[in-house]
Amino acid sequence: MFLGVRPEESLRLHWEHFDFEARELTIPPKIAKGREKHALINQIPPNAMVWLIPYTSFTQGKILEGIYSKSAFDKRMRAARTSAGWPPGTWPQNTLRKTFISCHFACYSNAPLTAAIAGTSESVIFSNYRSMIKKTEASKLWEIYS
Repeated sequence: MFLGVRPEESLRLHWEHFDFEARELTIPPKIAKGREKHALINQIPPNAMVWLIPYTSFTQGKILEGIYSKSAFDKRMRAARTSAGWPPGTWPQNTLRKTFISCHFACYSNAPLTAAIAGTSESVIFSNYRSMIKKTEASKLWEIYS
């Protein structure tokens, strides 16, 4: 949620794609949805680093060990939502990614930057995310530390 990674991309990410010292996540072209010509490099926000601290000693292997398909990922997400009290069918598809994009754009009003981080186009940012959330609410995303 704090990095804007697509679920399908997260299934292919390995710990070596994280540079915890530089606070960066690199999504190589072979992992990115559109198979971009260049790697997507995302700064890891401070709150995301706090969530990742327990994993900073990991240097190899899949970040989602044991989850090898989108359906397995979705099954785990459904279980997590159920245990958190979300009624079935009330969680929109790709909510975590959509939340990131909406909040990032609302906070920074920078479509090229948000599009570059999310690996999407500026036109998608404007057509789908421009008026989703107020800046005062969006900024709270980066205040979630636990």
